[in-house]
Amino acid sequence: MLIACTVCAKAQFYVGGTLGISVTNVDNGSSSTTTSTVAFEPGFGYRFNKTFAVGLSEITGYTKNSGDDEGVTSYGVSPYLRTYFARTKGVEFLFDTLYAYERMEYDDDSADMHTFAIAPAVAINLTKEFQLIARTSLLQYSMGYSHGEKTVDAFQFSICNNVSIGVQYNF
Repeated sequence: MLIACTVCAKAQFYVGGTLGISVTNVDNGSSSTTTSTVAFEPGFGYRFNKTFAVGLSEITGYTKNSGDDEGVTSYGVSPYLRTYFARTKGVEFLFDTLYAYERMEYDDDSADMHTFAIAPAVAINLTKEFQLIARTSLLQYSMGYSHGEKTVDAFQFSICNNVSIGVQYNF
């Protein structure tokens, strides 16, 4: 009982959100395509101790390919496990291990995307309650389905793709 009270006393809830921008250019020699994505992810979480937290983000995004008349609107949810692995005065280094489900709608069609990712981040303490969070995607595996058939099966390793910046309020 005493251990449970001690854990709860050090735990804290947080709310916040991130704004992410991604621009990808693919050039195959004869043509090139630029894909631009903007995503907004409000969320909340519960920090158990100095090392672990769990959270849930809501995903809202818009993607547009160069040359296409219309873009893709997406929305979904993303539960995650947050692990803090290093800290210095005013700065914490962490990574999120996450799963994301997104529903994408374009033209008169739709698709479902499932993503597993490891996303490193840095949290800068602005005040005792507010943190600035900067996150990127390091490893990512995505599976997309349209009309019951797998249409996307992708593995991605990158350091500076899918950069997002946000604010977190700890209470």
